[in-house]
Amino acid sequence: MPRTNFQELLDAGVHFGHLARKWNPKMAPYIFDQKNGIHIIDLHKTIVKIDEAADAMKELARSGRKILFVATKKQAKEIVAEKAAAVNMPSITERWAGGMLTNFPTIRKAIKKMNTIDKMKEDGTFEKLAKRERLQINRQREKLEKNLGSIKDMSRLPSALFVVDIQKEANAVKEANRLNIPVFALVDTCCDPTPIDYVIPANDDATKSIETIMTVLCKAIEEGLSERKLEKEKEANEEAAEGEPAAQFVTELIEKMGISGKVLAAREEDAIRLRIDSDTMGVLIGHRGETLDAIQYLTGLVINRNRKVDGYTRVTINTEDYREKREETLIRLARRVAAQVKSTGRPRTLEAMNPYERRILHSALQNNPYVTTHSEGEEPNRRVVVAPKRGRRPQRPRDKA
Repeated sequence: MPRTNFQELLDAGVHFGHLARKWNPKMAPYIFDQKNGIHIIDLHKTIVKIDEAADAMKELARSGRKILFVATKKQAKEIVAEKAAAVNMPSITERWAGGMLTNFPTIRKAIKKMNTIDKMKEDGTFEKLAKRERLQINRQREKLEKNLGSIKDMSRLPSALFVVDIQKEANAVKEANRLNIPVFALVDTCCDPTPIDYVIPANDDATKSIETIMTVLCKAIEEGLSERKLEKEKEANEEAAEGEPAAQFVTELIEKMGISGKVLAAREEDAIRLRIDSDTMGVLIGHRGETLDAIQYLTGLVINRNRKVDGYTRVTINTEDYREKREETLIRLARRVAAQVKSTGRPRTLEAMNPYERRILHSALQNNPYVTTHSEGEEPNRRVVVAPKRGRRPQRPRDKA
């Protein structure tokens, strides 16, 4: 059954296209007629496309993925911000900063700066600053909040983009296409639908038209979120029934280790995952006699093995902050090794690198004109070899006069 009907779209003015003299011929399949110099959109096709987009968005929400809503035009910004916030999805309604997707790590740093200022205000550090500094920081915080406040909870790239007016948001569409992120969009008769994955032919200038379609799509997202919640509750009940003896054992073990935490899943497998007070930390307890190489292999992080309790190893991992610091450390290591290979002309071998570390090293040195990299050996002792490129003579440091 369709999620909307012909009369509802007609009353909202979804059928009004753009001026006929400004039309894009690629929108011809979605145009019904022309009247008074304005194209009329075929609403029967719009209904079909809305249903397709709604079903795809529902599946994304059901799988726990984020959809970024983009609408900076005056008619759409308030509606999009309100509807996106209602379904807990990020949105951009003020200005699309260049590189929002393609340079996402830099955007994350700006968001962290905003969070740092908030922490300063909470712990009293902000009040100790001079008045001039406080004013400057407040201005900076307001600017960041205006442009990035709606995506401060978006820790990774979105799984899809929803765009209103693809001509105005051309940069957002280009960045999404470059990263192979699917794009949902309201497409008017003056636009090129080629770069859009889910085309919704509709009037993108009328507030009521935008609101009608947004209501249908957000309702589909709500359905997906509610289904995900029910599935999670069902899985939690099943895990609790399966892992009850293990959960009791782990609870006793936590008390011995002095950790205040909650058991998320306790099963008699190679590792038991727990949640402790801090959001950025995770604790893994490996079973007696088991190594943690597999965990390190999967996470790409160096695991800190702190101490043993009754034959079990306590392990801590800093997830997001630690990963960024680790990447910076690996890039510095790669540049230092490349400089040594360049000056001596002899290859260097970096032992016991996991796949995550190898990927960072290869990408850091792939454009270096003096060295080349390759991996050799078998897991888990695979290593990276940094060697000089053929035809390049080593550059000896000059003696100081």
